[in-house]
Amino acid sequence: MCMNNQEIRGYIPLSLWDEKVMEIYALETVNAEIGISLLQTAIGEAKQTNHREILVMTDNHSLSYLCCKKIHFVETGFYQSFRKEPL
Repeated sequence: MCMNNQEIRGYIPLSLWDEKVMEIYALETVNAEIGISLLQTAIGEAKQTNHREILVMTDNHSLSYLCCKKIHFVETGFYQSFRKEPL
């Protein structure tokens, strides 16, 4: 989490599924600089815990997508989400 004057500026919830994969559930941030810093922190955590992969799913029109591309995450698949308003 990144905070400034008691205000949350960005965060990454993540999970260490097994000895191989770290999953980042979301990257929420107010700007690319903080987003990139948070991703780099997650990469450091993955190195410390000997994880070999970091999985991130993001919309290709989002700030998190741009942050991932900026620090050379590689697109490896296609993720399709669905939405529906409750009846």
